[in-house]
Amino acid sequence: MLLIFLGLCQAKHITYKLHRRPVQGLNAARTWRGALTATDRRRVLYKDIAKVHKESDGVYFTTICMGVSNAQCFTVIVDTGSSTIAVPCKGCNCGSQHSYYDKKQSTTVVDNGQTYSQCYGEGSCNRGKLLTDTICFGKGCQAETGVAHPFGCCSEFSPNFRTQDADGIIGVSPSGRTLWKDLAAHHKLDDNQLAICFGTKEGEMTVGGWDQTIPGVGNQTAASSLQWTNMKTSDNFYRVVISHATVGEAEGKLQVSGFAAISPMVDCGSTFSFMQKTNWNKLRSGLIEYCGKDASTRCQSEAGRNPGGDESGDADMSLGCYKFSTDRTTRIAQLSTFPSITFKYQKSDGQAGEMLSMCVPAEQYFFLSGAAANVYCGGIFKDAQNVIGANLLANFLVVFKNDRMGLARAQCDRASGGESGESGSSSSTTPVPSIGMGPCGSPDDGTPSSSTGNLMGLTTFQLIMAAIGGVFATVVGCFVLSTCVRCCRAMYQRWCGVKYTPLDDDEEAVALGTENSVGRSEMGKGNGAGGSGGAGGGVKGGDFEIELTDQEKKRTEELVKAADAMFLAVEKGADPEDAGVEFDGEDCI
Repeated sequence: MLLIFLGLCQAKHITYKLHRRPVQGLNAARTWRGALTATDRRRVLYKDIAKVHKESDGVYFTTICMGVSNAQCFTVIVDTGSSTIAVPCKGCNCGSQHSYYDKKQSTTVVDNGQTYSQCYGEGSCNRGKLLTDTICFGKGCQAETGVAHPFGCCSEFSPNFRTQDADGIIGVSPSGRTLWKDLAAHHKLDDNQLAICFGTKEGEMTVGGWDQTIPGVGNQTAASSLQWTNMKTSDNFYRVVISHATVGEAEGKLQVSGFAAISPMVDCGSTFSFMQKTNWNKLRSGLIEYCGKDASTRCQSEAGRNPGGDESGDADMSLGCYKFSTDRTTRIAQLSTFPSITFKYQKSDGQAGEMLSMCVPAEQYFFLSGAAANVYCGGIFKDAQNVIGANLLANFLVVFKNDRMGLARAQCDRASGGESGESGSSSSTTPVPSIGMGPCGSPDDGTPSSSTGNLMGLTTFQLIMAAIGGVFATVVGCFVLSTCVRCCRAMYQRWCGVKYTPLDDDEEAVALGTENSVGRSEMGKGNGAGGSGGAGGGVKGGDFEIELTDQEKKRTEELVKAADAMFLAVEKGADPEDAGVEFDGEDCI
């Protein structure tokens, strides 16, 4: 019971699990899905927790279902760089591996004759009809958890979308009317917040708050280590300011000389990360300088820098390519000799110059470019724009809240719930190996934020409310469960001024006001034996005695029935007040 009220005292949110597509030999330019401009993305288009999975090109996808009866479900890439939803429409030559939306199968679809067109930063465009249907998150989700929302039913899919594993895409940017905002409003969630946690293979997305149970570094939860930096969304993208960058950790740390402050877009729909030429040159030079300081121990590989065998253009456009061993243990050991890259952000709640650190280990930013030669490249590419992509966001809990972004190292691959959205936090808290963390701790070198740190990341107020909820739950539970009669009597003694002696399991009949009462040996028999309890429902204890009248017995039975009705109403999702149950001082018999 206490756990139920603990969940209710936290900010209401819903979480969904995500899945990732692993990266292997892909050209970066083809996988940047950030929308071009606010104008290009001007399309009309839910705390819920959604499971996400990783695709073959390193981006993450989840499941949405459309329609009330005979729901049609689709896997969609989660993209913080765009705002619309697009899935293949029946009749489109959009790829044989995809599911297709058929509006004839839906009884709730609305077609106003509008067209849909969306282009993305890597040059691809999707076009079709703009339809509206009831949409919910998660495979097998219930229609009542969804909301009517516009989407693109595509008759024309770009080549990249035709070949990807996921059926379509869902934009979760801060711009305009997105599905997550509609769901937050529909479910009356406490906060208009979005959180993502991408693991090596899968993860989760949360609407209306963030999951308090995701494991962080050591024995801490990620939520207890959240730290914040200012964020701007004026151009309909999530943008933060990177003040400077470092290469390596501890005594080997190297400040990237000449690195200028930038405001990259945070785009989880982009496989890789991108940086404008000047800073990219500085960062790549910093990496080369770090490796050159001790060539015998640092940056160990099979054939040195840029040995060939990479996908065309990767050696020139990435941070550099290296050939690693095909043996996994040896390859991991080689990667561990490469430095982490840390990006520094000004803390939004800190003193001037107090920084938040986003430390990314080598095994996270390297990706397999040339499978045949086993060549890996650093996945930060030279580009005309600055973008923080999915490869740098992995293994972090990232929270988008109003004008701030929260960041904490997290074990996002931990086991988490089913496919459909569930209110509150996931019940799983089993830690998993810290895959991908390497030498990196949580932001600010693992030091938890001073503003949090209570049990499971709860605030003091939430803990107090949880305690109050636990007391209330105990009282109600006593009325409902006859086996808790001893608890009922303890509560009765405290709040009604009457003292009861605990009964054995076979004495429950007394509490319900029945005629047969069997007391402990020292109490005597309820039917008058051993004291002056009298016949018929008497209960006697050392320094008191009480006898239930017929009216009292009747009132007790009424309370039990009323409590049962209240719990049935709650289980069905109704407000407890709808059951017509009221508890006040007069309920003490």
